[in-house]
Amino acid sequence: MSFPPILAEADTGDLIKPIAALVVILLVLAVSVRILRRMMSSHNAPDDIPAAGFSLASLRDLVKQGKMTPEEFEKAKAQIVAATQRATEKKKPVTDVPPEMKTGREFDK
Repeated sequence: MSFPPILAEADTGDLIKPIAALVVILLVLAVSVRILRRMMSSHNAPDDIPAAGFSLASLRDLVKQGKMTPEEFEKAKAQIVAATQRATEKKKPVTDVPPEMKTGREFDK
């Protein structure tokens, strides 16, 4: 069995260093990804910071603890209520759609 000239002349010792370097690079990347995932995971987040923003209950607790004034609470409450109303508003139905698009037959022509 004959090998192509490039492979026949290649020494296996020449391949060990690049393969070893590739393995080291892959190991470093794997460890880096693991460290980043651990740093970004939610179970490492401090307990005193809510994950999804403030709720009205957490704001009330801040007022009880003296960390927020009642005026600040009312302002934050109004912002939360307004944001909730904007998020739950129904979109207006589109009324200016051509008849052929309503039936789905615009491609039949």
